[in-house]
Amino acid sequence: YSPAGVTDAMMTEFANEFDSRIWSFINDNYGSPSNMTGDGKVTILFTPLVNVFGAAGFFDPTDLMPGDTDSNKRDMFNMWVFDSRDGFTTAGWKEATTQTLVHEFQHLVNTWAHMQNHVGEEAVWLNEGLSVGAEVRYSNAPDSRFDSYAEIPERLPLTVWPYAATVANYGCVGLFAHHLDERLGGSAIRSMVQSTSSGTANIEAHSGGKAFDQLLRE
Repeated sequence: YSPAGVTDAMMTEFANEFDSRIWSFINDNYGSPSNMTGDGKVTILFTPLVNVFGAAGFFDPTDLMPGDTDSNKRDMFNMWVFDSRDGFTTAGWKEATTQTLVHEFQHLVNTWAHMQNHVGEEAVWLNEGLSVGAEVRYSNAPDSRFDSYAEIPERLPLTVWPYAATVANYGCVGLFAHHLDERLGGSAIRSMVQSTSSGTANIEAHSGGKAFDQLLRE
């Protein structure tokens, strides 16, 4: 990783995209984020430590728990930096980063809503699915991870999230979340994020009376 590979112009571009489009997209379609610092802003930390984990970004719920000694006590999530060794062109990295900003922001909003409703965190498989679904809605384009899932659908149970999740796992849950959006509509998706339940119970609570198994078959 070379610090010279991440320029002020890149950061300004992401900041403008987040402030002008991503913020309103998530607020309108998923809900409002926490405001622990009282400034109405979200901190986005770009750090090569995210690259070390082999990820494009991550959100840590601990940061919303001020009583935890490991908490940063602020509304935030973490993002990777450009590193040519990861196999991305600059343009490809920018595109993936924009989508990941949407993905991680959904996680923050989702977790905060569930914490406020005193129901713990959303089931990981559904939370991840909603984040991938948010990416698809934001870009208005299919996700390549759907193709990875389509190659081995029989090997990936929908409601079991593995510790070492693969691209195909994200494709599996993301495609189902996209299916829910098409079948139930955006207002149902927002209600799931702002829900007092989680997992399959959350989906059934906002499905208009449809059972989870029925939605799987449709």
